[in-house]
Amino acid sequence: MRFDSSLVTNTIRMYMDNIINNNMNIDQIKERASNKSFSKVHFRQIEINDYNQAIRSGLHGGVTETETRICLDATKKELQVWKYINQLIENDK
Repeated sequence: MRFDSSLVTNTIRMYMDNIINNNMNIDQIKERASNKSFSKVHFRQIEINDYNQAIRSGLHGGVTETETRICLDATKKELQVWKYINQLIENDK
């Protein structure tokens, strides 16, 4: 199967036109919300892994281990919130 870059370009152009003209329909809004919430969940998981690695290795950058643990706890809470938001969005599809 050959990759068709013109299809991607046209799709991006269509999305940009919709954003600029505020012509998104409800399905497009739901899809964008789903993508955004999935991205937030995924990035929070990466952050949690990074904080855990920093704690295990003792390399915290310019902050203390206590401050790293505070950031870890806050990120875990944020992950719970984004997972809930993602669930609401997916249930609304």
